[in-house]
Amino acid sequence: MNGKGVYTFRDYKELLKEQIRWLKEKRPHFTLRWLADAVDIQYTYLSKVLNDDSTHLNEDQLHRVAVALEFLVDEVDFLQLLRSYSVTRDSQRRDYLIRKIEEISSKRVVRADYQKWTEDEITGQMSYLIDPVALLVLVALEIEALRVNPMALCSHLGITHAKLQAVLATLSRAGSIILGRSAFEVVEVKEQTLHFGREHPLMRIHQSLIKTQLQSRLSQTAEEDKESFVATFVMDSVGKQRVKSLFQSFLAEVQAIYKESSHQQIYQMSFDLVKWF
Repeated sequence: MNGKGVYTFRDYKELLKEQIRWLKEKRPHFTLRWLADAVDIQYTYLSKVLNDDSTHLNEDQLHRVAVALEFLVDEVDFLQLLRSYSVTRDSQRRDYLIRKIEEISSKRVVRADYQKWTEDEITGQMSYLIDPVALLVLVALEIEALRVNPMALCSHLGITHAKLQAVLATLSRAGSIILGRSAFEVVEVKEQTLHFGREHPLMRIHQSLIKTQLQSRLSQTAEEDKESFVATFVMDSVGKQRVKSLFQSFLAEVQAIYKESSHQQIYQMSFDLVKWF
C-alpha cells in the first residue's frame, strides 16, 4: 500500500478506498466494477457501501474484498476489527474495540513501505534528519517559483548560499531531488519519502529539532499568521484513546486538504498529547 500505512486508519471504508485509489494508479485495468465482479458483489451495492455511512459489508464480503485488494493476512484481520468498531452500537464494546485497535496500531509500523534500516542507510539519512532546514527546503521546492529559483530561499529562510548548496546536495544524495549541471539547478522534486515513523532510531531527535525551530518561529510570527494553543485537562484512558483517534483522523483530513491545495505557501504544524501522571 502506498501513502498512509494501514494501521493509521480508523475507518475500514476509508482504508478500502485508499487501497482502491492506489491500485487504480498502479494498474490501469483496475476499476471498482472489476473488483465487484471479482468478489461476486453487485457493483451498485459495493459503491453504496463505500459512500453511505449506514451501509456495510458483512464479514464474509469484507474478507473477499480485502483479499482481492491484496491486503496481507494481518491487515485483513485489522480491517475486520475496524468494521466491527464501525457497526457496533454497544458503547462498552466500542470502547473495548478502540483500545484494541490502538494497541495493535502502537505495535505496528506506521508506514506500509517500512523496512529495517541498516547502519549505512541511517548514516545517509542523518544529514537530513538532524538539519531542520533540510525539511523546509524540501517542502519549499514544491512551490514552482522556488523550484525554478531556489536561491530565493536564502532570504526566506535566513540562510547563506553555502548552506543552501549543502542542503540541496543532501537532498540530492537522499534521492528527494535531481540536480542539474549547477549546484542550484533543481531539475525535479521527487514525491516526498523522507518521513519516518517512531520506529526510526533518529526520529525523536528529528522531531525535537523541528519543534525547537518551530517555537523560535512562533515568537517571530504575527498573530494573524499563526494559531497557537495549549490545553491541560483530566480524563481517563478511554478518553485518551478517543482523542488520539480523533487526532489521527484530523491528520488524514489535513493530508487530503494538502494534496488538493495549490502549493503557494509553507506552513508547519505541531500537536502533542502527553500524560503527566
